Amino acid sequence: CSARIDSDPLNVAALSGSERIVTKTRTDVLSPASWARTETRNDVHRPSRIDDSLMSIERFTGMRARALVFKRAWGDAPYGPEDREIVHLAHAECAWVFESAAVATAPAGDWSPRERETLEILLTGASEKSAAARLGLSRHTVHDYVKAIYKRLGVASRAELMALAVSRSGMHRLPRR
Repeated sequence: CSARIDSDPLNVAALSGSERIVTKTRTDVLSPASWARTETRNDVHRPSRIDDSLMSIERFTGMRARALVFKRAWGDAPYGPEDREIVHLAHAECAWVFESAAVATAPAGDWSPRERETLEILLTGASEKSAAARLGLSRHTVHDYVKAIYKRLGVASRAELMALAVSRSGMHRLPRR
């Protein structure tokens, strides 16, 4: 698919609000006639046999966001106001589900926003250099954040940090066969 994320009117509308969490259905944004003329519908949704969309976006600092996107098959009933409200409420009330294990279990008041962002990036497996580039900070600044994170969590290495995150998330418990 060659369509860009900013060519979808639903993405644009969901990202343009000032609220922290914005939840919209396609019909909140476009009439059926307008939707029929969009690049997204004709180049992406139609070939995929997808018709309706519901999107909930939670914005963070900078260009970061987390989105929940629901699609319905061609010919299914469109999403309505009730669907939008349920998804919005679930997104707002269950945001903790999406947090990384170490971040979620750390007291929020003890962490600066940059430390939390740095920790989230580290837990994806990114290097300090990569984290610095993503955050727009120097490697030295990120290294200082990493030292503070290690001290707060009582770890001395990236391996210990990852092991702590795994143990706190319960991922270390393998299913029995």
